[in-house]
Amino acid sequence: MSKKPIDYHVDEHYPLIKEDLIRTTDRLRKLKFIYLGVLPEEQLCKPTEISSKKNRGFDKNQPYVYKYVKKCENKEFLYLLNEKDIVQCYYKFKDENVGGKKHRVLDSASLVYIPCPHPDVHDLREDLSAGDIAFQEEIYSDIIEDSYQDDFEYSSNYMRLDYTTAGYKNIKHSKCHLHIGLNNDFRLSVDTLPLVSEFIELILYLFYQEEWEKFIKQPHSHSAEYENIIDKRKKGGLSIDNLLTEQELLYTHLKL
Repeated sequence: MSKKPIDYHVDEHYPLIKEDLIRTTDRLRKLKFIYLGVLPEEQLCKPTEISSKKNRGFDKNQPYVYKYVKKCENKEFLYLLNEKDIVQCYYKFKDENVGGKKHRVLDSASLVYIPCPHPDVHDLREDLSAGDIAFQEEIYSDIIEDSYQDDFEYSSNYMRLDYTTAGYKNIKHSKCHLHIGLNNDFRLSVDTLPLVSEFIELILYLFYQEEWEKFIKQPHSHSAEYENIIDKRKKGGLSIDNLLTEQELLYTHLKL
């Protein structure tokens, strides 16, 4: 008995994101691009969300390097890449009644790139976890003093791509937008909500050119159902109706 076809506009998002995440992890591992692994599938893929460990916000009163180390200590990442950069993902779903039937729909999403701010920061993690509070504060002070320039540079390369209807304002705060830099209000409208694989490809393209070439050349090895869904689209990303308004498309925006 054949499986019931997926409703492309409503029910396809969850299985598509899940399979893409699993396959992307496999591709990155084969290419040896991951320094530290990811959570088991059952912890990443829950009924109402597909995400790395709960992503806490940034305390803007603390230096970037301090925030980065804390995220590593709390294992708040999907991937820790070879250069110790952090990648996070968060896709949130909700149930809605469509035509008298309950459907799981994508409610919000966030994909985050957090560059490593200091080449020696991971060598200090054992000291930070083993020492007393006074000792930890001394180490943090030394890192911050030695890497002030790096702190600014890497916090400026921070990227977060969000999809949400909360706070939406036409043109000023589009449903899908990209933040570049940590401590500013910069938002660039984006015409597509990417899959994890597409966000990874963007990161590699911008910051890891050699790895990017290897990543795009490697076979995807997705299931036939996944490939059929991909073939339906003329561009990448998840199919979401009215992601940008006609007015937003007339203004400067990022086309993925």
